[in-house]
Amino acid sequence: GHSEYLAAPAGFTPTPGIASPIYHLPPAALFATLQAIAPTLPHTFVLDTVPQSLQAAYVIRSPQANFPDILELEVVAEPNNQSSVIIYSHSIYGESDYGKNHEHITIFLNALNAKVAP
Repeated sequence: GHSEYLAAPAGFTPTPGIASPIYHLPPAALFATLQAIAPTLPHTFVLDTVPQSLQAAYVIRSPQANFPDILELEVVAEPNNQSSVIIYSHSIYGESDYGKNHEHITIFLNALNAKVAP
């Protein structure tokens, strides 16, 4: 089914639906920024964080049915002390997500870009 979506730096395998920007921040700073942004987003709750791996997971609940989607992210190092982010969003239930996982990732990236211009 079409109930998942991936954003990742260009050249990542599998090919992402969205190419994540490169940010002029060291990885730990980008991760901290994402951790600060996530709880401010609608219907988004922290599931797990593994700071030493620069990984985090969130549950995003649909406003109507309260269905959970899971969004996982990992900050990756780029040359010159820069960083990028891999974001994978997927639904627990249902074959089609009506574009919701793409939307979740877009909301995360837009919020991040508003704080840290790539």
